[in-house]
Amino acid sequence: MYISRVQLKNWRNFVEVDVPLRHSQFLAGPNASGKSNFLDVFRFLHDIAKPGGGGLQSAVDKRGGLSKIRSFHARNKSAEVFICVDLCGFEREWSKKGRDRPPEWSYEIGIRTERPRSGAAVVSHEAVYRNGRKIMRRPDKRDEKDPERLKQTYMEQVGCNEKFREISKFFSEISYMNLVPQLLRHSAEIQGKVVEGD
Repeated sequence: MYISRVQLKNWRNFVEVDVPLRHSQFLAGPNASGKSNFLDVFRFLHDIAKPGGGGLQSAVDKRGGLSKIRSFHARNKSAEVFICVDLCGFEREWSKKGRDRPPEWSYEIGIRTERPRSGAAVVSHEAVYRNGRKIMRRPDKRDEKDPERLKQTYMEQVGCNEKFREISKFFSEISYMNLVPQLLRHSAEIQGKVVEGD
């Protein structure tokens, strides 16, 4: 499975973006053009889904709060931060029939500030689709009765993500490596002497 499309609204320096992706992708651009901010979406989803210490509040806090995540270009300070990610199997990319079908999975999350000055992030929208069919959509009636539930995503809750645990596991296994060529060239010097002949 791979991420085949990313849609963002009010994420970091992106007001609105819709990017189709392939199973292998290169991201290039000048300094300060948003490459790291774009890649941070994947780390953010990982931080929400990771077992043992993940979750929405942790992911938002790790980035300095919702005010640091929300685009400075957003029309107002309570604007929703929205992420939509489509996931497809590798065989879909190589099949002509597969390209016309809806994605295998779609995950959407919208996040707002609970109250203008409280700073707490809440789920304003969360949905999961499988092959174009809705599996889950929030807020629901239980969320309306107990708004505290909106401080957590269903993605992070094992008791709620049973029908789409496959994508929760996928997000939790995302890893990010920033390879610095200068450090790679001189890795032996940084790590210490390498014993030869072992």
